[in-house]
Amino acid sequence: MADELTLDIRTGLPDALRVLLDEPPRDLWDSHVRFHGLTRFWLERHLMFRTLIDRIGGESRAIVERSAGPGRAVRNTARHAQLLL
Repeated sequence: MADELTLDIRTGLPDALRVLLDEPPRDLWDSHVRFHGLTRFWLERHLMFRTLIDRIGGESRAIVERSAGPGRAVRNTARHAQLLL
């Protein structure tokens, strides 16, 4: 993946996706006729996936840095990975 698309590095959306924020702006999404339960559900899932990935990364770092007990970190990682999958 090109560096400019890597989530950890990029500072915003690529131009091809920028239109999704600009037309219509995010604060008008709720009033759009096609923004209903399923759209909201998948946007919430996307945020959940990113949160889970961050937590898995944090637990992995804790294992490597030995700042967390391996049993707890492994259990948390397994639980987060199950939710992700």
